[in-house]
Amino acid sequence: MSPAAEPPAPTPSGRLARPRRRAVVAGVTVVVLAVSGLAVRLAVSDGGPDHPEGSARQSASRTERCGPLSSREVHGQRPAHLPRRLTRFWGDEAICRGMWLGGRIGRFVPQGLAVQGRTGWVTGYNGSAPRSKRACRLLQIDLRRARVVKVQAKLQGAVPGRGTTYCRHGGAVVADGPKRLWVVETRRLWLLDPHRIGHQDAVRRVWRLEDGVRGSVGVLVPGRGLGLGRHAAPGKGRIDWFDPRRIRRSPRGVLRARETDHAPSGLQGLTYGRLRERAAKGLWVTMTRSGCGVLIGPRGQRVPVVPGAEGIAFDGRGGLWMLSEASVRLYYDRGDAVVPQLVRYSVADLADQMSLPGGQRKVRRCLRIDR
Repeated sequence: MSPAAEPPAPTPSGRLARPRRRAVVAGVTVVVLAVSGLAVRLAVSDGGPDHPEGSARQSASRTERCGPLSSREVHGQRPAHLPRRLTRFWGDEAICRGMWLGGRIGRFVPQGLAVQGRTGWVTGYNGSAPRSKRACRLLQIDLRRARVVKVQAKLQGAVPGRGTTYCRHGGAVVADGPKRLWVVETRRLWLLDPHRIGHQDAVRRVWRLEDGVRGSVGVLVPGRGLGLGRHAAPGKGRIDWFDPRRIRRSPRGVLRARETDHAPSGLQGLTYGRLRERAAKGLWVTMTRSGCGVLIGPRGQRVPVVPGAEGIAFDGRGGLWMLSEASVRLYYDRGDAVVPQLVRYSVADLADQMSLPGGQRKVRRCLRIDR
């Protein structure tokens, strides 16, 4: 049978994808938030029934070359505690690649992600350690081969005037040119030499964040600087902005934010970029609830993404890389979603999935937004 005559593939709902057609969105409720000085509108659609096949229908011409992935197509070693079959979820047709990061034991909990050229940087921690002793780990990944090439097992250093300490949790990593990596933890900011990863002298400096500043996510924005966001309770989300040049030149050991913006609560990932080639760049965030994830754009665009979504990063070549902690040993229970810890979305397919009625209903359920 020729490709044109092949029957449509079943979708997560068990139905067959239908011919492509335009989605109609009726009724919009708008909530305005401030993120990095930009108005972020969370548009709530009252569209049609919740049909996961809508995403396949909208982007069928591209997704035939991408997802959904099978377990055999995921790179790396699948953790032993997981079943073999991957979980289907809304929009997984847009995922082109996947990778396991934790090895057979699966104790690594990925948190932060940065992409520079063909190199990926992932921060996280060992989930088997006590909460107060979860040291940061940094992975350097060859994205072309989907292989971990270097590991920094521990980051040690001293804030001026204080004793030696080590990085914990590792909520975010930010690539700042070819010579600098910023690693963010709750109360400290670390500067690393990317060329020394895997060696004891990888850490160049470490600073303590002033009271009130918490580092859970991080982003570098041209003209704004280094933004550190927090995973905060409702109404207390914020992003604190710093000038990276002033930080490096300052002899001080405690950093004070230059300015602060309000942000959605519960931030898991933060990056700067765009889905559509002609669109203006802006801040994109991920938010997660049990068994689901949502990507939110600078104009309030929202689309369901991989469950347990964490750090995100555009690669400049049509892809958006995204971490997930849904299947790590620390959080996984039998029956939970089985998804790779690192996936690459097609930005074109994600853009096609925006505002589809079925996806908007998934978003509302995930974020628990009332109509």
